[in-house]
This record gives sequence, C-alpha cells and structure tokens, in this order.
Amino acid sequence: MLLTAFTILSYSLLFILSVAFLFLLHRYVVYRKHCKMVSHIPGHCQFVPPPLVKFIPQFLRDENWITDMGDVFSLDTLLNSQKKFKTDHYKMVFGFLNAPMIIIDNPKMGKEIATKKKFKKPNMLKSAQVELFSGTNIFVEDEYHTWLHQRQLMDPSFTPESLRMVAHVTSETVRNDMIPFIESNRNGNDIMGDFAKLTMNVIGIAGFGYNFDTFNNKDENSLEKKSALYINSINTYRTCPKVIRNHINIGLFGKVRDAATCFKQAIGKIIQKREIHEENESTSDDQKSDVLSILLRERKTKQKDENGSLTNDELISNSFVLLVAGHETTARTLGFATFVLATNETVQQQVHEFIDGFVKQNNGREHFDYDDFASGKLDYLRALFRETLRLYPVALGVPRELTSNSSEFNNVLLPKGSLVLYSWANTLRNEEYWKDAETFNPLRFLKDEDERRMGVFGALHNPQTNPFVYSVFGIGGRVCIGRYFSEVESVIALAYLTRKYSFKLSDPNYKLVLKTRVTLSPQDTILIDYVPRN
Repeated sequence: MLLTAFTILSYSLLFILSVAFLFLLHRYVVYRKHCKMVSHIPGHCQFVPPPLVKFIPQFLRDENWITDMGDVFSLDTLLNSQKKFKTDHYKMVFGFLNAPMIIIDNPKMGKEIATKKKFKKPNMLKSAQVELFSGTNIFVEDEYHTWLHQRQLMDPSFTPESLRMVAHVTSETVRNDMIPFIESNRNGNDIMGDFAKLTMNVIGIAGFGYNFDTFNNKDENSLEKKSALYINSINTYRTCPKVIRNHINIGLFGKVRDAATCFKQAIGKIIQKREIHEENESTSDDQKSDVLSILLRERKTKQKDENGSLTNDELISNSFVLLVAGHETTARTLGFATFVLATNETVQQQVHEFIDGFVKQNNGREHFDYDDFASGKLDYLRALFRETLRLYPVALGVPRELTSNSSEFNNVLLPKGSLVLYSWANTLRNEEYWKDAETFNPLRFLKDEDERRMGVFGALHNPQTNPFVYSVFGIGGRVCIGRYFSEVESVIALAYLTRKYSFKLSDPNYKLVLKTRVTLSPQDTILIDYVPRN
C-alpha cells in the first residue's frame, strides 16, 4: 500500500515537473522569437521575470538584469535608457510577455498613436480587469466602439457644474478634516498618505455621494489601504500568464483578488443606495450632482435607446477606475508638489507671495472656490500643478499594440504584434522643448514669465504649441476624462494649505528615489513637517 502511494506520488511529481519544463521551454522559444523580431533595435532582453531574479544565485545573474517590476518603467529607467542607447527608442523583451515591447519617447510617436487605427489598446489590460470585475471600463477597453459608447455615457458627469461640486467638497474636506488632522500632529507626516486620505474622501463624496471618513478610519482593511495594495500589485498580476494566476489564490494573487472583491462589494452597495435615492428624488429638485448620480440618471435615460446604457458590471468597473485612479493620481501629484515646496525655498516663497496677494486683493477672504479657479485668480497654483506633472508625471506613457502589418517610424521597423509604449518622460525634460528643463519653474506656464513684477503673476498659458510635447494626461480621444477634476481638487487644496503652512522635510538628508508601479511614487516615505505661518 505504501509502495503504491509512493509510486503515485512519484508519477505525479514527474508529471508536474514535465509540464513545468514544457511550459518553460515554450516560453523560451517564444522569447527567442521576440528577440529576433526586434534584433535591429537596441535595448534590453531578459528571459527571467524580474520578481524571480532574487531566487537566482548572484554568480548566475547578469549584472544588467532588472530585479523589480517597478524598475521596468521607472522614471530613471526611461530617462537613462535613451542616454545609454543614444536614441529615442529602445526595446524591452521579457520571457513572460506575449510580445516584445518598444519604448519610443518622441512627440511624433504620440501623434501616430493618437491618429492611426493600427495602434490598439493591448488586450492584456482588459483581460485582467474583466477577470477581476466582470466588466470593462474606459481605461482598459480595447474595442473602439465599445470604448466610445462608454466614454459618451460618462462625459456628462464632468461638466463645470460637477467641477464646482469638486471644488466645494475639497474646500470642506481640507478645512473640516485635513487641517484638524494635521493640527493633531504637525511633524513627521507621511505626505503621500495624508493626501491619499484627502483625495479618497473627495472622490467618495464628489464622485459617489459617499463619505469614506478616511481621516478617522484606522481600519487596515479600508478601501484606501486596499487601493494602495492594488496599485502596487496589479502590474505583476496581469503580466503573469492567466493559466497560472487563475489557479493561485495566495500571496499577491490572493491579495489582488481580495482587494477587487472589496471594491466590488463597496461600490455595489453605494450604487444600490444611490439608485433608491434617485428613484425617490426623480421628480424633485433635490437631485444629487455627484458623478455616480449623474451616471445613473444618464443610464436610466439611455436604457430605451438603441445603443443601450452601461451594464451593472461596466458601471462597477468604471466606478472602480474613477475611485482608484481618481484618488491615487491626484494624491501623488499633490505629494510631489509639497515635496518640491519643502525642498525649493524660492518656489515656496513664490507660492506664499501669490496666495497672500490673493487674500489681500479679495479683502481678506481666505475661502477658495470654483469661481476663483475658473476666473484665473488661482492661475499660479494651476501653473504649479502643471509644472509638478512635468517633472513628476504620475503616468509615464501609454501602451499600444501594433495590429496591422509591420510599420516604420523614423526609419525604424516596428514589427506587427509588438507592444509600443509611447513615453513622454524624456520629452518633458528635453532642452529642445523646455528652457532650463531640469529646473522646477511654475512661471513657465504663465504669460510674461520674464517680466513678472513683485506680487503680479501672469495668466495661465501653455508654452507648447505641439500637444504631444506636454501630454501628461494622455493623448488623443483617450485623454484622461478626469483631468480637470484632478486639477480643480489639487489647486483648491494647495490654496488652503499654502496659506496656512510652510513645509519642510522632517529629515533634511532625505533623498528622493522614484519607483513606478501603475503610478510614479517615492521608494521611501516622504515625511513632512507642517510649519504654521504667522
């Protein structure tokens, strides 16, 4: 009996090892094929997935191997690769991907992707989203007509009236929640964490009519914490072959699924409550103006149309993107803006000069609203926001799959089936387009930059006539739907905080090292002291 069990176990182990060997052999053959496809392009080839490199003895590793998924598209990798290969394009080939990647940092590439149908959103983004949420959304949808249908249904949710609400909610949240939270301990604050609490509250109320109460919620399983886990893990999750991740429910894979389940349940409950409210208030003047309520009313109107409306799964999936992307990207931008102020005395003096001038010109008013934003009264803060995104772009590029026959770009052959990542990391720091490109200077986004007088700041303007030189919110029709939501929220928050505080690093020796998961973020926590202003 014991011998039989041992025999069965031996054959089972042999079978598993054989399957693993055949799988690795298949992946290696595909990998070599990809390397050959792009052999004419300089760049980086690595069969071993970055997360597995740490399990390989040091003496067997190649010194050029990437050991962390966050380094594949990190800002440093994108900036240094062009210098290393002396070109605006290079390749990244990995054994676990189904196509070779070609990274191109050239505004002409942005125009190609935005205008040519042969460049399509890669399906792997959609596949993971449907797997986790049962529905697609405007961020991952690869079929143009389906994406356009969803986008048209969602566009009415981002009108000036909605932005007015965003400004009001931000104002209330900063004054009633964030500032009291800061006052309880002004030293050694995790600036990214503080802004994540703010932006989660704002998107909750302005987007869903729901208060997550993040400044008082200490729960380790809060959506704010689940969001951070999801953002840090989703790239590794979706690059792992589906056949593997579908059969593993522990570790990273289990945590990603758990985070997705928590979001689905929370959003589902919010939608259910909002539908009941909309039904009860459908004939009254007390209709809510948050994004979700507008979407639900739009859905009800469109249900009788030939094209239909968003399905429940699509509504939940799109709500998830608005919730996570809407709070994560804005929090990062605000965090980097505050870091710059804490480390750049000139800019911090400039912003204090501006905000003090605003208060003086408005008879001592220290309340900031959407009218101030829309009328241009807060244009310096809008310039600060845009300059922050220039040097610290939260998103570093957009991926597309070349679906038609092989194509040429600047005399470089792009093979059919390759993934093309249009990156703007180098363009945003290129002296060809930006004077003193490495210097943080918000005034470059204001008119009469060189003639600014004390206390007088020019109006906002875009110094670039080519829209693909400054494309931090994406390109073409797929440009970020929430870009003004983020800008309004950031500007109002900065107005209150810069009026009340100066910022300094808790550790004067702190050195910023950047990493990239889905968004750009600091490798080590940025700790800030809030110093009350007289």
